[in-house]
Amino acid sequence: MHKRSLLLFFLALLATGCAITPASTEQKTVVSPPPLQYQERALADLLVAEVALQRDQYNLGLDYYEHHATRSTSPLLAEQTALLALHLQDANKALEHAERWLQLAPNNDSAHEVAALALILLERPNEAAQHVSQLLKHDEESGLNNLIAHSQGLNEKGSILLLSSLSQLAEQHPKQGALWYARAMYLQQQEEPKAALRALNKALHITPKHSEAKLLKGQLLFETGREQASFRHMRKLIRHSNGALRPQALYIRLLLTANEDKKAIKELAELAQQHPEEQDLRFSMALFGIERGANQAAVYALKTLLKEGYRQNDMRLYLAMASEQEGDYEQALTYYEAMPTESADVQTQFQKARLYHLQKNYEQSKATLKDLHRQFPDQAVTLYMAEAELWFNDDLHQARSITAQALEEHPQNHDLLYYSAMLAEQDNDISASEAQLQRILADNPRHANALNALGYILTNHTNRYTEANRYITQALLQDPTNPAFLDSKGWVLFHLGDYQGALRYLEEAYAALADDEVAQHLMHTLEALGRHKEAKALQKQHPTLTP
Repeated sequence: MHKRSLLLFFLALLATGCAITPASTEQKTVVSPPPLQYQERALADLLVAEVALQRDQYNLGLDYYEHHATRSTSPLLAEQTALLALHLQDANKALEHAERWLQLAPNNDSAHEVAALALILLERPNEAAQHVSQLLKHDEESGLNNLIAHSQGLNEKGSILLLSSLSQLAEQHPKQGALWYARAMYLQQQEEPKAALRALNKALHITPKHSEAKLLKGQLLFETGREQASFRHMRKLIRHSNGALRPQALYIRLLLTANEDKKAIKELAELAQQHPEEQDLRFSMALFGIERGANQAAVYALKTLLKEGYRQNDMRLYLAMASEQEGDYEQALTYYEAMPTESADVQTQFQKARLYHLQKNYEQSKATLKDLHRQFPDQAVTLYMAEAELWFNDDLHQARSITAQALEEHPQNHDLLYYSAMLAEQDNDISASEAQLQRILADNPRHANALNALGYILTNHTNRYTEANRYITQALLQDPTNPAFLDSKGWVLFHLGDYQGALRYLEEAYAALADDEVAQHLMHTLEALGRHKEAKALQKQHPTLTP
């Protein structure tokens, strides 16, 4: 948010009307003026408020501003308080101080904007319309631009309320292009791009030079499936705006979304040439490209930034990730190895070890992990578990050997004991798994995950169902809405023959976590209850499961 300078604080203090009472000229003795109690306190408080804002302690800053704004005749203090309240989306306070602001500065458009926004957030659109009308009187063409721009800073609910309210006003003020633009934005939010495009065309018919509306049209053409029309529109915008940044940026994002890598690369090159200072933007475009699967364009942008010396380790990291996505582990390692070891974090260096492992270069992987243990001794347990996970699919016994070594060094670490128990279960070593979990419970009898895991393992691998039920019940007492625990409870009740009880827990678990494992348990329970059609319908939703 915009933070005002201390000069405004002093101006506000001068406007409070407090003055020093001079000593009488008729008295012969020297008389000190009365103390500046209010002014000194106000100055101190407003300085505290400024410090609070600098530290992002906005609620504290608002408290101080509000205290003095109600006692001041300065529109500056009313403005700062109203804007701060709006930033915090405290609509009642924003409205109160916007109304005071309007009393002190009746024709201030910004005050009308804040008042309108506050009323909209309070779901009082008819009253907000009065302030909107004032804004339109002052400037018919662009009077609502700032108001609409505020929607970007609101939370989702507030943004929808604002655009919905302005959208409704379009019928009352059909010649106001800004209102049709607001309707287009609202309909886009509601995922109605065709209706949004129709509203936007009305806005552009009324205000053909509305730059934000032109940008939105490119987006809506794309969203309605008219990709080529969208691209033509964006190229025309770029030509007419002499290479302005925002049309270029949107065009590139649309190309990346459509996986038009060659065209995106061409535009990224032009962006770099015309706006060389916008390296952060090009980096964000590269990440967007990776996310959308446009790897060629993303790699081009990252390599270009790397050559420019921009955040070189970050560029190498993402280039390595992109290479790995393409299955080129050798190239990925080249980027990782180019990163100075002392500046690479533990996660980055572990990626090197993982890639060496995938290449079956186990010696180099082990050496990298050894260096990691030396550099990050406080991460030892995590590193041991991560190393074990590397071996999980290749050699389960090796994975267990690594955790056994780790437990010699950290015998009471609960995370390590739990992970070791899960590996033992996968190796069908149920006695070892149970022993590891019991070690956790001996130290912490209320360890919910250990209780649940022990109960679930006993349910699946033994006939000790009553004991298993006891452990799972204790876990649910710690976390009664945990879907994994609810699933365990339902599954053990199924094995105890309480199918109705099992159904209740499994349905609740499935509502929160509709994965295959929960679905399998629920399907078996429905079958046991004779509800075969429901079981079959559930199986269709999870085709990998067998009845």
